[in-house]
Amino acid sequence: RHSLRPTTVSAAARARLEPLFADDLRRVADMVGDVEAPAWLRPQQL
Repeated sequence: RHSLRPTTVSAAARARLEPLFADDLRRVADMVGDVEAPAWLRPQQL
């Protein structure tokens, strides 16, 4: 059994990975287009 809910796990993983890959995610967001990219891919624009 998992003590944490999937949403909590993903949020924790996202919070841990975002600082590491923020530049890469922004590059991907730029390639995909800001409108198409999810908000969490654009942390600086929140």
